[in-house]
Amino acid sequence: MNAPVCSDCSDTFHSASNNSWNENDSVAVALLCTIVLALSLVYYALNRRCNPSVEVSMGNRMCYALSVCLIIGVMCILYTEPVRVSHLLSMPITALTRTPAFLPVEKYFPESSVLEHPSNFEACRFEARKVLSARETIGYMRDSFSGANEYVGQDVKVDGRGWRFYLIKAGDNWSERALRECPSICSLLQCIPNVMNAALSILDPGVQIPSHNGYAKNLIRYHLAYVTPQDDADNCYICVNGERYIWKEGEGVLFDDLFLHRVYNGTSQPRVVLFLDVQRPLGRMDPVIRGLEKLVNHSSVVKQEVERSERQIATPLHVALE
Repeated sequence: MNAPVCSDCSDTFHSASNNSWNENDSVAVALLCTIVLALSLVYYALNRRCNPSVEVSMGNRMCYALSVCLIIGVMCILYTEPVRVSHLLSMPITALTRTPAFLPVEKYFPESSVLEHPSNFEACRFEARKVLSARETIGYMRDSFSGANEYVGQDVKVDGRGWRFYLIKAGDNWSERALRECPSICSLLQCIPNVMNAALSILDPGVQIPSHNGYAKNLIRYHLAYVTPQDDADNCYICVNGERYIWKEGEGVLFDDLFLHRVYNGTSQPRVVLFLDVQRPLGRMDPVIRGLEKLVNHSSVVKQEVERSERQIATPLHVALE
């Protein structure tokens, strides 16, 4: 896909060499080095202790103490910032993978043809419009994952406009509310096993999402526009690695969200897209990465986020529409 260069969002430019390495990967390297150092110190201390000819010294004890401190420090970071686990998983893939910001949908996500089929699209768009009509009941992205997304969802206006996120599924955990209110969307997604996360992303009028990176190179971001501004449509777009894409209803777009990207809706109308995280084909690494993904998907953090988002949407659609 040849997207035009966006002069309005030059701050999203990251790399001309298809390298999406970012500060999250650097932090992951630091964490990994800390873990390796701690394990090396433990091995060194145990090796000396098991050698009867070597007296247990103060240095030995210090190795133990330092390794324990390092491990506790890493565990505290991973506990307070669970997303760092995804960064650890993503970092080696980022180091070995080079792709452009926008990817050919037919190559990396051919299953999208089911979602974009005219009859399926119309049924799903009808449900998306119902969700949009009651968007005041839907929580903001800034409040998701215990505030971890506060930065990217910060642009909430005084009158309540912002980036709203109607969660459909996270990993293997489905939103009961979405299953009731968006049966067509859910039934289609249930037939596509390589979709890891799904939501309806609603961008209110006049809202911008600041430049940010995604969290997992093993996933690719897919958007299918259900509702786009009819007036001044060119003023509602996404910039990825300095390239602009303008959403068109019924057209899917696939991009690597580990590149810096930001979103604009400078119009007076909202925008709604189906927001999917799709598994990236990884060749020989596939079995290992998919196994690690299952561990993350069954974690209490993911399950709690789905439950929390259910509580956040305070009013069911059939009540809000009455």
